[in-house]
Amino acid sequence: MSPVGPDKVLPLEDAIERWVRPRTTLHFAFTHNRPAASMAALLRRFRGTSPGFTLAHLFTAGPAIAMLSEGLVRKLVTALVLEPYPAPAPSRPARRALANGDLELEHHSVLSYVARLQAAALGLPGLPVRGPAGTTMAEEPPEAFRERPDGLVEARPLVPDLSFVHAPCADRHGNVLLAPPCAEGTWGALAAREGVVVTVERLVEPEVLRRHALLPSVPSHRVRSVSVAPMGAHPAGQAAGGIEGVEAYGDDVAFYSEGRAAGRSETDWQRWVERWLLEPADRETYLARLGPERALWLMGKARPDSWRAELLAARERLDLGAPSNATERMTIAASRLLASKVDVQDHASILSGQGSANLAAWLAHGLLADRGRTVQLVAEVGMAGYVPRPCDPFLFNHRNLATCTARADATAALGLLVGGSQARCLGSLGAGQVDAQGRFNSTRLADGTLLVGSGGAADVAATAAEVVLTLPAGAHRLVEELPYVTGVGDRVTAVVTDRGIFEKARGDAPLRLTRLVGPPAEVETHVRDLRQRVGFSFQTAADLEVEPEPTAESLERLRLYDPERAFLGPPDA
Repeated sequence: MSPVGPDKVLPLEDAIERWVRPRTTLHFAFTHNRPAASMAALLRRFRGTSPGFTLAHLFTAGPAIAMLSEGLVRKLVTALVLEPYPAPAPSRPARRALANGDLELEHHSVLSYVARLQAAALGLPGLPVRGPAGTTMAEEPPEAFRERPDGLVEARPLVPDLSFVHAPCADRHGNVLLAPPCAEGTWGALAAREGVVVTVERLVEPEVLRRHALLPSVPSHRVRSVSVAPMGAHPAGQAAGGIEGVEAYGDDVAFYSEGRAAGRSETDWQRWVERWLLEPADRETYLARLGPERALWLMGKARPDSWRAELLAARERLDLGAPSNATERMTIAASRLLASKVDVQDHASILSGQGSANLAAWLAHGLLADRGRTVQLVAEVGMAGYVPRPCDPFLFNHRNLATCTARADATAALGLLVGGSQARCLGSLGAGQVDAQGRFNSTRLADGTLLVGSGGAADVAATAAEVVLTLPAGAHRLVEELPYVTGVGDRVTAVVTDRGIFEKARGDAPLRLTRLVGPPAEVETHVRDLRQRVGFSFQTAADLEVEPEPTAESLERLRLYDPERAFLGPPDA
């Protein structure tokens, strides 16, 4: 028997016209299927009108950046603003939008952002979280957080007017299936005051929904409309959830990189936005401009075994025996330290951030596996137990997704597997700046310049069993005083740099140099050079050690994770 209900199918442009009003709060769900088509339609509808939206978007990148630069957004609520490819970096168009003074930015951690949506969906006055406690983000938006007498922070409800979701499929009545990991997508959809505007890869019969009823879903009574938007997540990838007739596709790295290059110039960026987001009148025109060959290639890239051919090609063209550079030495040193901590402290899992910290966690996972030691890799959007595949160093890539032993959401990943009462998680994080107590900043410089934001780092720093930070040495990176505290340092037990490793006990103890990293040199000369690169004073261990040179096996494995050297940098750097 088919469900009874109205037909909710609308062209996307009609849905935007019908449901979206100026001066409202719009939530864009960050699942593995992001609502890029809806963002483009909003840009076309409201360009030049200053609609004054509040945009709630967990990770702000790609088309969302254009919403900022085109002046559609008055306030952005987010945990991260960045250009994701070829390596995560600050967004220049977003910085220009902030410099114009018309955009307010509200910083969150991943778990505090999700908790605000959960509080709204559950009808609660707030939910306690640890991540923002002791950080600058807890001091900034009074409507977002409230300090509690127990030392936690209460995340106040975030109630969007509308939520936008892109999903693999739905029926005509608005019953929607999502493909995990879901980050915060279901909570945002259930929190929105006026419901959800949905785009899907395809419409299906209700019987398909019943066959996949174990997948997360959005109930029809919350859905305003359903619009068919093939490849509606592009340039991000699409997880298909194993639903028949729905094709997965990978992230379009080249597309993201082209947009990032265009963003260096305001003129070039405007041309790029016009070409890809404003000129195509609908999704069909957009896909025609993208080209069927590119679409098919992205679908092939999402296949679980697609890395094998790339690995063979990488082995043929890379000089796997070349001497190590500073980033490689730092990353391999961090991986050894992570593996040692798992052995000694019996950690059950590792959650890592992007960049060198991520590659170090992957290498540590391999080192431990070689010894028969199992540790679970966790990613903050809801991936757990994944095995990193070579040839794509991006943390959330679709090849890794296929190897997960569990796919859930951000609350399960950060709240339970990292910060739960029975969790034994080791955090591996990067940072823009670190002080002598291990507190770190990845949000904002002293002159107000935007970095990228917390992501899940503040949550990991506040709840993991212990944390290792990895970043290059430099007086502007290892600083006496932080202009913004993104994460607390009481659980940070080590900071790995390309010139040395600093360690401390949990708590407010200062960092102490315990090991030297880098080309062989006289110890006193090396320490003197390191003091020039560190902005705070530090003590050295009496038994100061020298990190062994990277092994050929570790270098090969590392280089095959990142054959384009997006994170590793030039070979001779």
